[in-house]
Amino acid sequence: MLKQDVEKMERLLHLEKSLANLYQEQMQLEKEKKTDSKAYKQNLSYFDFIHSIEHKLVKEIYEKSKIDDILELFFDVTQQDILMNVLTFSNRFDVKSRVLLLFMDCYFKDEMDTEIQEEIDKVNSCKTYYIYEQIILKNVIRLADIHSDDNLYKDMYLTLKYNGIYTYANLFEHPFETSFATNKDIAAFCFLYRMSFKKTEKEIVEICRDEVQFFLQEWKELVDGGIAHRELLGIDQATLEFYFQLLYDKVDAHLMCVDEDSFCFLRRYLETLTVNVYQKNGISSLFDKIEGLKGSLHKKKGHVFVKKNLFSNIEFYE
Repeated sequence: MLKQDVEKMERLLHLEKSLANLYQEQMQLEKEKKTDSKAYKQNLSYFDFIHSIEHKLVKEIYEKSKIDDILELFFDVTQQDILMNVLTFSNRFDVKSRVLLLFMDCYFKDEMDTEIQEEIDKVNSCKTYYIYEQIILKNVIRLADIHSDDNLYKDMYLTLKYNGIYTYANLFEHPFETSFATNKDIAAFCFLYRMSFKKTEKEIVEICRDEVQFFLQEWKELVDGGIAHRELLGIDQATLEFYFQLLYDKVDAHLMCVDEDSFCFLRRYLETLTVNVYQKNGISSLFDKIEGLKGSLHKKKGHVFVKKNLFSNIEFYE
């Protein structure tokens, strides 16, 4: 990387630190119920200004540097599960993760410069997982919006909301209006990254189904394990209730994205778990709630579209 590009990268990282402080200030204002304040509204205009500078810097660096050289600079971040880091509700907004994802977004928007099918498949797999991360996080943030109306976990949920919107720049919506993700969101990303909608949606459904199955097993072990298992996980009694709530939210967020067959499969899987009736009924009610939500969203949805590549016609799906 050339000296001038290194200097631009340093400037970008400095800018991101300032942006993180701005997001944290907005978060604190919302925690204090000051979203109608002059400071909160003024910060929204600052976001537009800073994002325009950020976009220009990212584009200039990306166009003059190889993606492998950029990834090498963020090697410590590429070894992490960024989505799960966000879901830890850390108060430390991760500057390097945001910057890495900004460059990956640029890379995914580019046309493939190779005809090697193996390389195309590898990149498309990365694109699919990147879309999955944002779809799931959008659902979790929507749940956080709902939960933040309750004072019990308000601070933690608002921390998640702003941390997620900061880390994944594509989730930013004026002024932080977030709804549940639908296949329209997947279609929009597919259009952006030149992906096959049907194939990508199917792969995301499979990831979500497997994750819910994993979360249900984790829930069973937590319920069965008692105090010893909780101590092994480092969970004290004070945070146990919230830990369960977070686990339920992960289940909810993923269930929103599965198809009818996967939904039925997961219901059957839940019934096979040997957990007391009271606990099982509690998590079973989550399935009922999400089924109702999915039904209401399905009634509202219209056509979705995606363009497989620059040379194909736009395809419409119900």
